[in-house]
Amino acid sequence: MTEQPRITPNPDGDGDGVILHLPETTYLDTQAWSVDIGLTDEGLADLRTLLADQPDGSPR
Repeated sequence: MTEQPRITPNPDGDGDGVILHLPETTYLDTQAWSVDIGLTDEGLADLRTLLADQPDGSPR
């Protein structure tokens, strides 16, 4: 079984931010104007399920 995506509070923030833990990431490309993250099909499906299960937007 692979690790599932998680959302956790940002420990360095002021309580408003979150960290997305994406274990199925295949690459990460950052630019000043965007971030492109490569996820496997399974990782993307897991992330969509996780985000859909956050009705009030609060982290778990």
